[in-house]
Amino acid sequence: RPRNRADDIHYLGRLASDHRAKVQPDHVVQVDAHRGEAVGTQGLDEPGASDTAYVSDGYTAKVTVAGEVADDLYVGYGSSADETGTVQQTSGALALGGGLFLGAFAGDKGTYALDGGTLNVATAAVGQAGVGVLDVSGGALTAAVLRVAAEVGAAGSTVTVSGGEIYVTGDAEVEGASSVTLSGGDLNALNIQLSEENDDTSTITVSDGILTAREDLHVAAGAGETGVLNLYGGT
Repeated sequence: RPRNRADDIHYLGRLASDHRAKVQPDHVVQVDAHRGEAVGTQGLDEPGASDTAYVSDGYTAKVTVAGEVADDLYVGYGSSADETGTVQQTSGALALGGGLFLGAFAGDKGTYALDGGTLNVATAAVGQAGVGVLDVSGGALTAAVLRVAAEVGAAGSTVTVSGGEIYVTGDAEVEGASSVTLSGGDLNALNIQLSEENDDTSTITVSDGILTAREDLHVAAGAGETGVLNLYGGT
């Protein structure tokens, strides 16, 4: 669950007051949560393995080096206003001992674009209570659990895989009027559950690449659910 924003707050990236893609890669700047002003300098207050990190207020952050760590990472986080945040990873390694949460609260939107490197998390929530966007075009994401549209309010959350790999040691759950699209790369999970709750229609579409459920694939297993699996190509 999202924590109180007044807690030990770290922001990845640099304040972009004009909301353009003004990014300062490879370090962390601490930001006053209420004024949105930087109170740290380059290299200061980088999150440790037990810290919670945030990317929000229209910020964009880049991951390009190895050894980046945090406990939880919230991208798009604001309990009192619609917030957006973006992380772009082109190389390097980020390890989260807790979870990656894209779109923490209703009205928030968080985006993670993985184009290279490795991302290791316990839980990947693409749409916690807001909207999440996960775009994998390269690199490798490993998660114990993948949840797409975890709660009501996350409708419209998307996972797009055009290259690279998502490997889930446990279950991949696709709920809440969300979609997963494979046009390349791999999505591999122990079980894949498509539309088991929330009384919405969720979709998985494969046009290329490999979709693997190592044990079971469940489509609309819950009462009143609708799940759509489109297989146009791939495996």
